[in-house]
Amino acid sequence: MTFLDEDIYEAVKYHLPKVKEYVLSHDGDIKLLCVKNGTVYIELTGTCHGCSMSLMTTKMVVQKRLRELIHPGTQCRQCRWNTGKCPA
Repeated sequence: MTFLDEDIYEAVKYHLPKVKEYVLSHDGDIKLLCVKNGTVYIELTGTCHGCSMSLMTTKMVVQKRLRELIHPGTQCRQCRWNTGKCPA
């Protein structure tokens, strides 16, 4: 079953407070940018932006939690440019 990007976006937005708990404990935050072709694009901010472990946080914390809460096939990518915009 495939889901519309808009549906995935709303699901992520709804569950984001639960997903953010770990990142907030490190004085960081997560900004949901968009969903394109089923992939969730986020931006890590605060102390998490630019951290050498940010890629691991994206995959092993954020993506893992989204897969538990939304769908096992959920993909998550981090945008590191701090533009606040979804990548083209």
